[in-house]
Amino acid sequence: MAYNKKVVAVAVVIIVIVAAVAAAFAAGVFDKNDSGSASIDSQLQVMGNADLDYKIDSNDAQIIQDILDGSKSFSDYPYADANNDGQITQADLDQVNSMIAHTQTYVNVVCVGTDDNQTVVQVAYPLTNIVIQGTNNDSIICEIDAASVVAGYFYKYSVAHSGLDSATNLGGSARSVSATAWQNFMDLDASIEGGVGAIIADAGSSALSNYYDAIATSEIPLLRFAVSDTYDSISAAVTIGYLCGQTYEEKAISYAQKCWDAFDYISERISGLSDDQKKVFVAITMGKYIAKTESDYTHKAEYAGGLSLGDVNAQFAADYGGTGSSVMSSGEALSNYDDEIDYILSFRTIDYKTSLATAAEEEWAEYMSFYQNLSCYENLVIINGMLPQICQTAYAAAIMYPELFSMEWADSLLQSFITDSSSMGGVSFDDIITVFTYEDYQSVVNA
Repeated sequence: MAYNKKVVAVAVVIIVIVAAVAAAFAAGVFDKNDSGSASIDSQLQVMGNADLDYKIDSNDAQIIQDILDGSKSFSDYPYADANNDGQITQADLDQVNSMIAHTQTYVNVVCVGTDDNQTVVQVAYPLTNIVIQGTNNDSIICEIDAASVVAGYFYKYSVAHSGLDSATNLGGSARSVSATAWQNFMDLDASIEGGVGAIIADAGSSALSNYYDAIATSEIPLLRFAVSDTYDSISAAVTIGYLCGQTYEEKAISYAQKCWDAFDYISERISGLSDDQKKVFVAITMGKYIAKTESDYTHKAEYAGGLSLGDVNAQFAADYGGTGSSVMSSGEALSNYDDEIDYILSFRTIDYKTSLATAAEEEWAEYMSFYQNLSCYENLVIINGMLPQICQTAYAAAIMYPELFSMEWADSLLQSFITDSSSMGGVSFDDIITVFTYEDYQSVVNA
């Protein structure tokens, strides 16, 4: 079958397991079903991955054969439809065997459509000349060492994403794409032989929403992935790595393995905690935004064993239920909950090689008025949102449960990502502010 560059939006019945897995982990009942030192339970989001694991292999081919033979039901394995035509035929088996051999010319990717529902998009394989929107995607690309496949980006951080320096800076900001940036993108597409392979975008961002019609007209595949949640980011990394070819597929699997090893470690150590022993936290983003109960930022700390304020205070749950975040208008926003909060975990993006003095001024002092009258103020901790997602969860665990998790463990996890990627800014561990505490602030202002 010839590769068709046009976006495919064929509806399929898809099993979504990420939310269920995340809930199970947060409840301390996470279990694995693969052999080995630690299984990788994140999904490779491509059609043909019949068993919903992290790779395309003979097990997927066998499931398709069993469906063809009548011993298994297509309804139980919707991802078995490798060519995404709504039925299981010999063509699906041929496609998966081609995927196993890495000789296919296209794959069908499960991602988030422009209507925020799941869709399937067909892309060339291996994917080259990609354009990235969203700094979380920038980070994933660098962390799996796949910067060389990037043709352009709309925004990046100068140090942490310096692996992307050889790609074209299209302009724009972290949260918006200007008309000029869009024209730069179109010019880039025209200048590349074969054009841009795909746009990989953050499904949590509306930055490209003004250009959805133009993207559809251009027939450039748009792949939107949920990347700000710790679990979802692993799935996105495995999928992006796979799409970029066998070398990056292997790097992405190694990346995911480290993530799941860390999750195993966290899960084991928090499994004995009762709710009375768990620390109550409120998550903050962008300095003064309260993360809602189902926000990705709230989930980061729940995965670390924390108890969301919404789980212990019905009024907070009512006021801040749902996804996203809500801006505080004054320092009174959290005052009604002061006695119940153990930790305020503020997820702030701090570029690598930022000085402690700069962090004190820009990331702490600027927003202190929202927290300084709270009794838990000295337990306000900034966690660097530039770190790999699993590292953010690891540091949250070390902050809330120092008797269970050492900072040295969290540091060693981060070091392993730095060591394995040449695209993470060429930094050493000492170049990175991982967490910033009240004590750090005091040491800077009193210096």
